Amino acid sequence: MEPWKSLKKGKNEIARSVERFKEGDVEDESGIKIKYDKLPRRNAILKTILAVMGVAAAPFAVVTQCRSVFPKPELQITSEVYSPRDTGGPDDSGQNPGGVSFTIRNSGNAAVLFVKARIIIEDYAQLTACTYGSGPVPTDFCYDVVLPVDAEPGTSLDATIRHEVSINESVNFNLSVSLSKGSDGNGNPDGKWADYLKIHVYRLHVHLIQDDGVSNDAGRFIVAAPRDNIIGKYWKPDEMTYPGSSQAITKEQEIKEWGATGKEYDEVLRCLDRNEDGLRRVLSVKSQMSDNLSQFVSALRSRTYTLPSSTKTPSNKIFDCPE
Repeated sequence: MEPWKSLKKGKNEIARSVERFKEGDVEDESGIKIKYDKLPRRNAILKTILAVMGVAAAPFAVVTQCRSVFPKPELQITSEVYSPRDTGGPDDSGQNPGGVSFTIRNSGNAAVLFVKARIIIEDYAQLTACTYGSGPVPTDFCYDVVLPVDAEPGTSLDATIRHEVSINESVNFNLSVSLSKGSDGNGNPDGKWADYLKIHVYRLHVHLIQDDGVSNDAGRFIVAAPRDNIIGKYWKPDEMTYPGSSQAITKEQEIKEWGATGKEYDEVLRCLDRNEDGLRRVLSVKSQMSDNLSQFVSALRSRTYTLPSSTKTPSNKIFDCPE
C-alpha cells in the first residue's frame, strides 16, 4: 500500500503547487516562497489588445482617407412616365409628346456629367383603331427622342444630352418621345410615316451614360405615341360602365352600337384581339408607365372598366418643357 500512498501524496503536492501558482506564490528549491508579479503579464496582455484594436481601426482610417483622395459621385435616380397632352389643335398631330421625366440627386463628393442616354427598344406593338368616334412639374430641360415606327426589338438609340449634377444637387430633365417621320435620307418618305390614327407602344430600357463612360441603369418604361388612351378604339373590356349608369354593357353590345355588323363586326373583334396580343407581349416585363397605361393594365386584368366622369380631376401631372 505504500506505493499508492506515495503516489497520492505526489498528486496532492502537484495540485497545491498549481493553486499557489495561480495565486501568484511559488517556491524555489529551498522552499522559500517567491511572490510572482502578475502586473507585467497583465500589461503585456493589455498592450496586445490595444495593438489589435489599432490594426482593426486602420482600415476605417484608410477608407476615410481614400474617400478624400478618390472622390466619387453617389447617384439616386428616380423617374416618372408622363402621357402625351392635347394642345387643343384640330387633330392628334397637335399633341405635346409624352416621355419619361428623370430626377437625379448626387449625394457623393464629386460632380458628374451625363452626356448620353442610350435607349434600347426591347419590344414594340402597333395598335390599329378598331372602331372610330368623333399643374406643371418644373423641368430643367427636355431632350427629344425620336422612336422609329415598326421598330425591331433590340434596336438601340443614343440621344445626346448634357446635364451636370453637382455635389448635393438635384436636377430634373425629360426624355420627350416622338415618332419618326420616316425618310430615305434624301428627304423622301420611306413608307413609315407615323399614322396618327394608330398608337405605337414601346418598352424601353434606358441607360444614362456619364462622360467617363460609366453607365447608369435608369430602368424600363412603357411609352406610347402619339397618345396613350387605349381603352375604347384600340381595346375594349368585356364589360364597360358609363358615368351615371349602374348597368354595364358588354363588348359585343358596344361594337354593335358603333354600327358594326356582319363581316365588319367580325373584323372589329379580330382587330381588338390583335391589339391585345401585342399589348400583352410588350407589358410582359415589369416596367414604369403613365397613369393612363396603368388604368389600362388594371382593366386588362379585371376585364371590366368604368369610364371616368367628365368632372373627375385628371390624375396625370403635366410635364411642361421650358420654352
